[in-house]
Amino acid sequence: MSFTMDHLALKTTTFRIRCLRDTIHLLHSLVSKISPTPLRTTRPSSTPTITCSRICRPSLPSKMIHSPRYTSNHVLLALSTVKIAHPTERFEMPPTSLTSSSTAPPSSLISPIEKMLNLISRRELFKTLHASESTAAIKSNLQEISKVSSTSQASIQDFATIASLAKSRSLPSANKKKFTDGFPNGLSDIKQLMTDVRDPWIGKITGIDRSLNGLTDGFQPLFKVNDRLGKLDQHLKSISSSKVIKSLSDMEIIQKVLSDFKSNVPEQNEKIWKGLDQCTTDYGFRFSTDKFQVTEKIIKSVKNLKRATQLTDLNVENFKAEFDAFFNSLGFKNFKNQGDSEKQIPEILKKLKTDNGLSSIRESITKLKAKFDGLDVATLKDDAGYILQNEQDLKPNEFDKEIKLHKCLQDNKPSESFQGVLATQKLRNLNSDDIADVESAVSSVSEVSKSLSDLAKLPDEMKKEAKEATNALNKLPDSLAKSKVIGQSVTYLQYANKLKELEPQVAQLKSVGPSVETEIRKISSPKSRKEVEDQWGDHKVEMDALEKSLSSIKSFDSKLDVSKAKSLGDYSNPLKDLSTISDTKINPIEKSKALETLIAQPTIDPKTKEDLEESKKTLDQMVPLDLEFSSHKSQFQSAPAAFKAVHDFLVGFLSVEHSQVDEIESGISMMTVIGGSGVGILLVACLAGLIFLFIVRRRAQKFIDNNRLINEKTARAAHVKILNAMEGFIEDEKGQGYTIPTPEKHRYYSDTRCNPKTRVEVKACPQGIHANWVKTRKNKRFIATQAPIVDTQADFWHMVTEHSSEAIVMLCSDDEIKINKCTQYFPATIYDEKEKKKKVEVNFGPFTITADSVTKILDDTVCERVLKVKHKENKTTRRVTHYQYLAWPDRSVPDDHVTSLALMDLVKDSKKPIIVHCSAGIGRTMAFIGLQFAYEEVLYNKGSSWLDTMVYMRDSRWGGIQASVQSVWTLLGVFLRIMRRYKLSKKPYDEDVKIMLQHKKNKQANKDEGDNRVIKQRALEAAKQVAKGATKTGASRTTGGSDSSSEVSS
Repeated sequence: MSFTMDHLALKTTTFRIRCLRDTIHLLHSLVSKISPTPLRTTRPSSTPTITCSRICRPSLPSKMIHSPRYTSNHVLLALSTVKIAHPTERFEMPPTSLTSSSTAPPSSLISPIEKMLNLISRRELFKTLHASESTAAIKSNLQEISKVSSTSQASIQDFATIASLAKSRSLPSANKKKFTDGFPNGLSDIKQLMTDVRDPWIGKITGIDRSLNGLTDGFQPLFKVNDRLGKLDQHLKSISSSKVIKSLSDMEIIQKVLSDFKSNVPEQNEKIWKGLDQCTTDYGFRFSTDKFQVTEKIIKSVKNLKRATQLTDLNVENFKAEFDAFFNSLGFKNFKNQGDSEKQIPEILKKLKTDNGLSSIRESITKLKAKFDGLDVATLKDDAGYILQNEQDLKPNEFDKEIKLHKCLQDNKPSESFQGVLATQKLRNLNSDDIADVESAVSSVSEVSKSLSDLAKLPDEMKKEAKEATNALNKLPDSLAKSKVIGQSVTYLQYANKLKELEPQVAQLKSVGPSVETEIRKISSPKSRKEVEDQWGDHKVEMDALEKSLSSIKSFDSKLDVSKAKSLGDYSNPLKDLSTISDTKINPIEKSKALETLIAQPTIDPKTKEDLEESKKTLDQMVPLDLEFSSHKSQFQSAPAAFKAVHDFLVGFLSVEHSQVDEIESGISMMTVIGGSGVGILLVACLAGLIFLFIVRRRAQKFIDNNRLINEKTARAAHVKILNAMEGFIEDEKGQGYTIPTPEKHRYYSDTRCNPKTRVEVKACPQGIHANWVKTRKNKRFIATQAPIVDTQADFWHMVTEHSSEAIVMLCSDDEIKINKCTQYFPATIYDEKEKKKKVEVNFGPFTITADSVTKILDDTVCERVLKVKHKENKTTRRVTHYQYLAWPDRSVPDDHVTSLALMDLVKDSKKPIIVHCSAGIGRTMAFIGLQFAYEEVLYNKGSSWLDTMVYMRDSRWGGIQASVQSVWTLLGVFLRIMRRYKLSKKPYDEDVKIMLQHKKNKQANKDEGDNRVIKQRALEAAKQVAKGATKTGASRTTGGSDSSSEVSS
């Protein structure tokens, strides 16, 4: 948990650090000494085995490592049969009962038979030696575990406390607060307050034209507390990482296992091994699973019949009616007229994409398909006949012998040893890195715990340092009640804003509903399946509620107008309408757990797994959001009055000078000194509430003001410096053991290196493809790549289909195709003698590409092609929308951003990777991607520098943004998007675009800029070659490519 003033009310806590350290050290020792007893079998790799690969350290002397034994997994076999004997009476039921009704038999009749076959199959794989050969080694392991068990029990609560502390720190906004509603993010908010209280806007909004020093002085005690707590906060910074949190969570599980370990387990162990030997001797018959082929086929037939019975609730008429309604909604004027229908297809496809019109019918088809998955209807009659003909083989005689073995194993009563086996398994899976993480966390908490006692001194220290201004700040009447009203209003405004930011992710979350249902049905255990179903909840109802909330948030946002506000009360008036936002009841924690279970399934499809992981991220971001707005209606209604009270108080406070002399009042409470029950915390809440109403707009405006273009000369100089700095940041990385992809193929601008850390992998192109992932702050995924040429057309389409891309943005003109800077990798638009477009197919490798429609959009500056991509070998077909920007000049930028931003709006919401290319895939490509990437970075941190933003983006794709005019153009594009978002004046953009056009048209300066960079690159390359020869190192180092082959050269 981030430190806030609430923690000052806690009593000093002393962790049993010594006990924790003892536990960790014993675990270190145990991990080094525990004897390996792996099972060596011919089982497939997917079957879990006990391994000591993580605990047997190579530096250990050989005498400490006992010889491998085989019996330990025999114990697991015995334990797994504890519940087998009781259901065996079901085998006595006559097989004819399987055919006693027209429907398939209940699964309870088949389940024990399947279980028995599984046990026989598993036992066939086990190769065991006599237990006497393993007893000593296993007993030694259990004795080591027993040593650490007693120490571990004493530290369970401390581990739980540290784990809880780590989790709360990772999500500070979810922590409950009493006095600090204005600090939802802990210390970071206090740091921001230190800046905000000096903001001249406070004087402007209160109408006070004088120094704000009194306000700053009044907060000094709070700021000093912040400094003290900041040092402790820094000590705990490392424990909030996801890796440490997982390690602590794993350690809690191990702690629980060790706490259940009984001290007599090592001694009981010997009796159990002897009993196991006796069972093996008396009943350890082995049966080949080949003997049960008829039984297995009966079971398969029974399951097929059972699946058929599930079709009885299928309402074909309802589905037909639903499909007819969907088809009618498409709006075909006359579907039977092929010519007219084809003309309507582009408009209908666009409407479906915009309105997400396929979602409902897709969901119905998925549910219908699920009913038939795995069901072979054609064999139902044969299945029934086979069951009747072979019913005597449903329960083979060998089962009786197998049951006797398992009863013997049960009578051996291995339950106490189960804890020993479980503890051994858990410890073998314990990674030494996890232990190090836990030890580091314990050390950090230990350091902080020593300082907790010092916090008790803070009230007295703060009283001594309190000035007259501090006490004056705390004279606002009924401040705690007002703080509650303002704090809740602010918090829910932030919740609404956060949900709005998650809108694209919510759409993706909604789409995984059918996939989740399919994966849940695959869970074999009814109990586990029911648990996951309960965790997942009614997804459709929840998603409908979320969409309704989003719609009402947009409505609330559209009415948000504070342009005429003149006081805090005026600014807070819109908060009354927060109660109009529709409620959503959803439990993201439980839903996330359900996805976590499904993601861990070994047979899950990789694509489905990727979608579920993306949805889990969204749910995890929703955890701190309380979306039941209606429950706080009274507080929202009271917010303007509370804000007005603070406004009036500030006016009075700032209207007078405040003494700088320390003032100590007897009996003053600590929380009064720091403003906990006065205007201090209240002011923070007010300022936080105005973040979305004014301050964010102001900071957005400040970003624009700080990055304005003064004139063409200074703009060029500033952005050339940015490009030089960007090149310097990544120069050393470019040559780290990486060669050009596909050296045997000709690739355009092949001397431009491709960053291996972000390189796009394509399974069908093991030789490599020149493309990089560019992921934005909000996880939008772009692929920046070179234009295809003759040798790489098939590679390009392999990349498109493997990554399921739905949109391609091409920034090359038709003229560039004519001079071979880009090939015609899509069908050309051809007209017949009647000036009607003809469909043309083109083939590249295994792909056949057909253009279903070709349309000029965005004032004829962009050509939109709906392409059908068919893979001739695996018979798959997908549709891809191809956007060709016809008017983007080579080695330059457009004159404005209207078309570019409209094009970005068309593609940015795709859940699939958006492929963007120009000829080299560097300058124009990254400028276009920058409209989204840089925009999201600036929204995230409006105080960031343009250099930092450009460096961060260019780290993804080396060589991106190669001309200063491209950097300027991207910056102005971000300006325009910010102005549209916050309804700011467009005048700065219009003025700066004129300077950008001067920059663009200055051909001589552009040529000199390109030549200078080429000279620098060549000099750098020459220097490296000289250094390489002088040191005689064989290291392979390369540069980022010369600009003579880049888009900068004229």
